[in-house]
Amino acid sequence: MKGYRGMILILAVLLPSVASAQKKPGNNRDTRSAEVYLDGAKKEQVLADKQKFFQQALDATLRGAKNDPDNARVYLLMGQAQVGLNNLTAADSAFDRAEQLYPPYKTEVEPYRLNAWVILYNQGIAALQAGDNAKAVQSMEQADAMYQGRPEAVITMAQLHQQGGDLQKAEEDYRRALTILRGPSRQGLASDVEKKWAANEEESVLRLAGLLAETNRSAEAISLYQEFLRRQPDNVMAKSNLGVTMMRAGKTAEAAPLFNELLERPDLEENALFNIGIGLFRANQYAQAVRAFDRVLVLNPYSHDGLYNLAQSILGETADGEKAKAGKTGAELATANEHLLKDYARMGEVAQKLLEIDPANTQAIMMLAQSQRSRGELEVDKVKGEEWKKAVLTTLQEHDNWPFEVENLQVRWGAEKSIVTGSMKNLKAAQDTPLKISFMMLDKAGATVGQPQEVSVNAPATGESRRFTVEVPSPQSAVAWKYTIVK
Repeated sequence: MKGYRGMILILAVLLPSVASAQKKPGNNRDTRSAEVYLDGAKKEQVLADKQKFFQQALDATLRGAKNDPDNARVYLLMGQAQVGLNNLTAADSAFDRAEQLYPPYKTEVEPYRLNAWVILYNQGIAALQAGDNAKAVQSMEQADAMYQGRPEAVITMAQLHQQGGDLQKAEEDYRRALTILRGPSRQGLASDVEKKWAANEEESVLRLAGLLAETNRSAEAISLYQEFLRRQPDNVMAKSNLGVTMMRAGKTAEAAPLFNELLERPDLEENALFNIGIGLFRANQYAQAVRAFDRVLVLNPYSHDGLYNLAQSILGETADGEKAKAGKTGAELATANEHLLKDYARMGEVAQKLLEIDPANTQAIMMLAQSQRSRGELEVDKVKGEEWKKAVLTTLQEHDNWPFEVENLQVRWGAEKSIVTGSMKNLKAAQDTPLKISFMMLDKAGATVGQPQEVSVNAPATGESRRFTVEVPSPQSAVAWKYTIVK
């Protein structure tokens, strides 16, 4: 349908004399009857009676199609009646025929198409909320076939196709959404609608570029980000994602300046700062990565990923510091050791806080032990140095007593419930005994929100892991998580 309508418009451009020779279709007895019934439907308040008027209008146009099959007005009115009766596929066909016979009707048809688009789009959203993705896609496709001046249905289709693994269709949909979002339909929008379209454009670019990057088309993704940034040079998320994509493509030297530039902005949100920190860490710019993750933790003090990556970045700083002090003596060596001592102390503090929310994380307790060992070696005060060396033994003995460790924890955040997945690795528990943790969500202040959920798995053989999945209530105030060991 859409292709045929496009062909007619092209012919009208090539042959203006033919188009100008067309006269506006006239009325006849059937069209006049249909108009009367449609006017009655418009005025009627009772739904059942309104539907009767629409049906009478449709009957009149069906007679008209037999009596005068080339009268475009018959099909224009037929489409209006079909919209009223919610026969939207039939309405689309009728409007197509009206525009084919008389292309200037396109403008007159547009409001009816938009009305039908809204109905179909809402049906798609209802199906989506009911978990029927196939029906949602079908409704969105019908909405898009009906009217091509709105991007929302196409964006939703793209997301559903991407979730379903049909990346080719998803890419096609995102590209077409961008065509709509950058096309003539955007002209003259009210300010509030313009903001929504700008947000839709940003989302479509970011999702499409992410899709391209995931399918090893980094050069295309980078080009898409750069083109978008020429339109919106201050877009933080696009610039951050561009840097991440460059890093993954091995363009570290090009990405690092982007992250450093972004890091100077005072208005960054948690996700942007996190991506910047990751990019700087991968560029081996550990001091800058520490700055980024410190800012993440200002916004979300109990962020597990923020704490973990901050500790890793400080560890990177200490590795650089250890290399830098090679060959130094006297005052230079003392100054280098003093800086290292501060870094190791900070790493220990962060590792300790990480263990408070992730108490069976082996990497966290090993970073704590490394901090203590290094402080024992670097401490000028011999008594304090010995205390730190004893602390290392205590920490390692504590780890040796762990019955299990928790690995690969991931949280997929949801509006009301979040999905937590991970593994428990048996260290020394008897096989088939229950390994238990209690998982809970935290607000920004670290208080528990929602109901904690207990997770229990039967211990596998020593040294082996067993996966778990659990749903955890996540109220709107939830921004972080923790778990405790259930004994």
